[in-house]
Amino acid sequence: MLSYLLKASLCWALFYLLYHAWLGKETFFKVNRWYLMGTALLGLAIPAVDFQWLLPAHEEPVLFTYLQPITIGVDQLEAAVVTTSAGASGFDWWALLVAVYWTGAALAALRFGLGLFKINKLFNKGEKRRLPKYIFINTPSRHVPFSFFKNLFWSKNFEASDEDRENILRHEEAHIFQWHSVDVVLFELLGVLFWCSPFIYLYKKAVKTTHEYLADDYVLAQADRKDYGRLLLRQSQAHMPIPISNSLFSSQLKQRIVMMTKNKSSKAASLKYLAGLPLLALLFLAFSFNEKMPNGQEGMQAGFNEKITTDTFPDDAVFKVVEEAPLFPGCEEVAGETAKKRCSDTKMLDFIYSNIKYPQEARDKGTEGMIVVKFIVEKDGSISNAEVIRSIGDGCDEEVLRVVGMMPNWTPGRQRGKEVRVQFNLPVKFKLDSSSPPLPNPNFNDGEEFFKVVEDMPLFPGCDNLTDKKERTKCSQERMLDFIYSNIKYPQAARDKGIQGMAIVQFIIEKDGSLSGAKMLRSIGGGCDEEVMRLVGMMPKWTPGKQRGREVRVQFNLPVKFKLEGESKIISTDGKMNKIPLNEGPGEIETGKDLIVADNVVDIFEAYPNPSSQNGFTLKFKTQAGPVQIKVVDMAGRELANLPFKDYDGTEQEARFDGLFQKNAQRGTVFVTLMDGKGNTLKGIKVVVQ
Repeated sequence: MLSYLLKASLCWALFYLLYHAWLGKETFFKVNRWYLMGTALLGLAIPAVDFQWLLPAHEEPVLFTYLQPITIGVDQLEAAVVTTSAGASGFDWWALLVAVYWTGAALAALRFGLGLFKINKLFNKGEKRRLPKYIFINTPSRHVPFSFFKNLFWSKNFEASDEDRENILRHEEAHIFQWHSVDVVLFELLGVLFWCSPFIYLYKKAVKTTHEYLADDYVLAQADRKDYGRLLLRQSQAHMPIPISNSLFSSQLKQRIVMMTKNKSSKAASLKYLAGLPLLALLFLAFSFNEKMPNGQEGMQAGFNEKITTDTFPDDAVFKVVEEAPLFPGCEEVAGETAKKRCSDTKMLDFIYSNIKYPQEARDKGTEGMIVVKFIVEKDGSISNAEVIRSIGDGCDEEVLRVVGMMPNWTPGRQRGKEVRVQFNLPVKFKLDSSSPPLPNPNFNDGEEFFKVVEDMPLFPGCDNLTDKKERTKCSQERMLDFIYSNIKYPQAARDKGIQGMAIVQFIIEKDGSLSGAKMLRSIGGGCDEEVMRLVGMMPKWTPGKQRGREVRVQFNLPVKFKLEGESKIISTDGKMNKIPLNEGPGEIETGKDLIVADNVVDIFEAYPNPSSQNGFTLKFKTQAGPVQIKVVDMAGRELANLPFKDYDGTEQEARFDGLFQKNAQRGTVFVTLMDGKGNTLKGIKVVVQ
């Protein structure tokens, strides 16, 4: 919304600058009126319309499809990471801005409503006389004559000579006959929505002034110029009418008298209006080029390979990107390309997690690592030519090939309306987690049934308005993480003793959304257990879970990992970072990387604005000289951006990240990590992208 307000204001600023500097001095009053009305509407439309279709089409590069690594771990539990720098998230300036905006809009709407109320009150109390083209309303209240749409309001207490009365009536009739009230109401409504834009007030003033020029011109077609000018001067101290009405005695007296005495503009002067065309073209182009960055599109990333240079292709050609990508079965009826791709990724991952096993030989030998398997989705949807292009051995390669061979037929990909063969690269990451003993399996037995997995899982508050189940789950994860990072503190006793590790708390979400039965399943001491229990006790009521349409009790296990900064060893060996499990069972995507934290090497690492706007932010950093890189990932661990600095000289630098999320995609929290040349994590922060 803020981005749209700024873009619309920019359009109005340029259009108004042209009018004020060049066009407003001409006596083409009708043209000026339509210029102001038209450019006001164009200022609304240009930022909102996608003009990409006006640009020449270009050939799409062929890309290879790369899914985020699927992590197969012995312990599928994911954890929220708490670092010593994770304190209060600070004042929510974005929420304050939103509150200020809506407060201003409410006040502007109230002002507009009061104006309408006053006019309606005068209408109801006045004596009405229906004339051929409007209604004359003689009111008992004190006010100067004014018009509003097809109504002309005249106070019984207003005194004027017959000549002045005739001129005033003709002036107000001009407003009525030319429908000036339509313009006034339109700009009053725009003033409600764009009250914070100074240019809307400049437009309103310019439009009302143009209305007066038009009405004066209408009167002077019959009246004496000097007599009419004296009438304006005599009434210049009169009280103003209701702001949303049209009146003879408006405030632009000097400008009106100048225009009344000015010679009519020549026809050649009308060519000035052509200057609006290049300005319009400039704005079209400015809002047409929206640079798009790869942004973690539901687990699929792209890299350049080669170009399609012909309009035809052999029947056995293998594509790496197509207009309509292959879909894992079960998503054919889903509407929208993005939703279909999301569904396909989810279905495929569900299939893999349901069928893959960690080979015993690999477990015994402690084998871990990433396998990449390549296969082709044929024209009939079958899978062929599966081969491992990155191996770790000990039975893991064979296990991945076995699962790929079990896949059902896909919905084939299509290029230019024809079914074609499409190549996929699928990375699967095998990872053991033996850093902690198996979790106990507590049994709450308080006399009432509870569930661990239900059809509609409980949601952290604030996500009920979303209709898509996946989006609700994602929203719940983000809001829960925000709550944790905003409220949890690293106990001083744990810091002093160097205590770190994973604490696990278990609780039940009741039918009314309240939390009960909280207890620690895994303790690390140093005050960390008490801090986690305090955090759970602070949580607001959740949206309760449902099973077969009725609200039920649901058990949750929440792991919270406490981790000290300044360690030079690997702190997290399970790679499960920044994600809260929502009891969806096995099958969650694991996309984290082993976290290595170096000690006291980062002087500056901050993002602004935070919360950010316009789908991006600026990062400022300073650390030791040498190769570094900045990585941005979303809440699911999908990489949105990766910016290397191979020859970093140790000075303070700034980097701008834009276009992180695709158009129309839901935005949210991202994690920004500063890494050295060896992939060690030096520093990380959380940024909210609006």
